[in-house]
Amino acid sequence: MNESKFKRLVAAATATAVILLVILIGVLVYQLAAINRERTLQREYDTAIAEYQRMIDDKEEINDIKKQRWYIEKIARELGYYYPEDERL
Repeated sequence: MNESKFKRLVAAATATAVILLVILIGVLVYQLAAINRERTLQREYDTAIAEYQRMIDDKEEINDIKKQRWYIEKIARELGYYYPEDERL
């Protein structure tokens, strides 16, 4: 192998290595950006899930209140119902 052929081979190998390195770094940056985007979406979804869970819990508390006797009587009185022993005005 003569010297000029060896220099061309080294130059080609170096260029190939640099191109491969640039491509790999580009893929790495893209993957990191994609991971960051997915983490952001995951945080948004977790926040939304927590908000909906809180809304469900509040709804259950409201349902528990509406099942209590005093609330049922209050609504019944608003609709005009009364107990026979009540004094009507």
